[in-house]
Amino acid sequence: MKKKISGSVSSKPVKITGAKLSKKLGHYPAMYWKEKFTRFGKEIIYLEFEYPWQEGMNRLFVYQS
Repeated sequence: MKKKISGSVSSKPVKITGAKLSKKLGHYPAMYWKEKFTRFGKEIIYLEFEYPWQEGMNRLFVYQS
């Protein structure tokens, strides 16, 4: 039995199963992700910050539906 979720929640979440996959996802440019996330609503905040130990995983996107 599937539980119905209301609101703007994607029915196909991105699953990160390993460090190799997460590194690959982190190397896409910010504009790639902004285009993908526009379907969730209006962009409210976009931040970039540095983690020396985790190169490429340094973005925070906040969207309002």
